[in-house]
Amino acid sequence: MQTEITPGLREKKRAETRAQLEKAALDLVISDGLEGATIDAISARAFVSPRTFFNYFDSKEDAILGIRDVEITEDALPEILESIDRNDLVAAIIRVLFHAMVPSIENFNLHDARKEAVQRYPQLLGRQMAQMFRMGKQLTALTESLMQRDPAFASDDPAATARLAEILLMMCGSAVRSAAREWAAGGSVGTAEDMEQRAIELVREVVEKLR
Repeated sequence: MQTEITPGLREKKRAETRAQLEKAALDLVISDGLEGATIDAISARAFVSPRTFFNYFDSKEDAILGIRDVEITEDALPEILESIDRNDLVAAIIRVLFHAMVPSIENFNLHDARKEAVQRYPQLLGRQMAQMFRMGKQLTALTESLMQRDPAFASDDPAATARLAEILLMMCGSAVRSAAREWAAGGSVGTAEDMEQRAIELVREVVEKLR
């Protein structure tokens, strides 16, 4: 009798397949060039069919860059938002960022290869920037919403809220990237929660020094 795969195992398998495709795409673009990194070649190296490839990525460029769109709205993140301290905006923003970025952060060992691929083939940046712009709008909107939940930042001036939201998002995003680099340099020891706390500490350290 065939045993049905549980949702948890199914998601784990999907994550493993995605990671295999991303690594295969990067290995091929570094060794064989952008033209040589075909969808057929990527799929063969990852031991999946081209049809399976398209269950994960729209193009080989997306696989090379590890592009994935995550919905970042209040409706999509009820559990995360409920766990957030309304008086700790920095922690709230960073927790949301980690929700969006953890898949890439956990695969941070591919960062250098991705950087090399973009340096060799700058045309990839168009795809990357479009994805970042899509995510950026959602993240900014949610940051504005989070600010209204924090009495220290709540405001009736939408323009002022939007300006502060962009600044806070950039600061928190930089802290997340720095925490991820430290994690990678330290031998990838620790969990996503450890990186999240480190990112929060980095922002607070900067804010304290500015006082």
